[in-house]
Amino acid sequence: MLPRSTIESTSPRGAQVMLALAFLLSCNGDSGKDTFATGDSANDNSTDSDSDVDTDADADSDPLPSTFVQVDAGHYFTCGVATDGQLACWGRDLEGQLSSPSGTFSQVSAGRAHACAVAESGELSCWGDNSFGQADPPTGTFTQVSAGYWHSCGVTTSESVECWGCGSFSFGQCDPPGGTFSQVATGLYHTCGITTQGTIECWGWDSDGQCSPPEGLYTQISAGRAHTCAVAETGDLLCWGDDYKGQCQVPPASYLQVGAGYWHTCALDENGNGNCWGKFEEGQLYVPSTKFTQISAGLYHSCAVQNDTSIQCWGGDDAGESDAP
Repeated sequence: MLPRSTIESTSPRGAQVMLALAFLLSCNGDSGKDTFATGDSANDNSTDSDSDVDTDADADSDPLPSTFVQVDAGHYFTCGVATDGQLACWGRDLEGQLSSPSGTFSQVSAGRAHACAVAESGELSCWGDNSFGQADPPTGTFTQVSAGYWHSCGVTTSESVECWGCGSFSFGQCDPPGGTFSQVATGLYHTCGITTQGTIECWGWDSDGQCSPPEGLYTQISAGRAHTCAVAETGDLLCWGDDYKGQCQVPPASYLQVGAGYWHTCALDENGNGNCWGKFEEGQLYVPSTKFTQISAGLYHSCAVQNDTSIQCWGGDDAGESDAP
């Protein structure tokens, strides 16, 4: 998510995009039909231990809020920022990824089995799996955070990028370049960010071209497993990197916001309609026919905030990750 000062200083087109993104920002299988879906039609390249889902490890009995400003879909769990700034998470909880902290927050990001959020004060909180230090954020104040698979990154209030985690899975994804950034997005083994000039820089593993961004000026970015997508100032949506399941095959439209998932991608067009494309195995491409303000793609599910501030999720629900409050 970008600070309101950034939103207010953008061009008319940029202002429209930034308002749609004001509360955004955020990345196994091989079988299944691959296509894309809009309206009500019809996140390692190895096996993932997450396939063994414990459906009994759902969230506690505390009531969750029902109105939200932002949502982020992770692996078998989902987190959102409620309209009062409180955090709520639901789905799988085997590694504490539903144990969100109390307080008021401006943005949340859900990764494989951990999540991070920016407090209204600018301080970071992370929870869940901390095997490689991905849930141990640095001190200081931040404007945005992104939780990836084994690592996390954030944009500081001084517009630099800091990353943590990685451990023995380091391919350079935790080594950001110098310069100033407005956004950052973490994938499996790569990271990308939008500079304050609007260009894109990526670092980490470039096995499928996920770290080879196109030229141009951009307003928002999202990283998946091994692909990355970004919305250009013109409203064009560009995706690059792994396209094995068609996750980079963008349907023609003018877009406001994108969420890159593990094997699929979802985005909002300029009219607030959702489009999803890529791997289709558990219904994660079947977007409800309604208007949205923000959208996110996870592993086998997708979620979005509706115009009335309620959340709709669709696709996989093995651990309750699509059971939005």
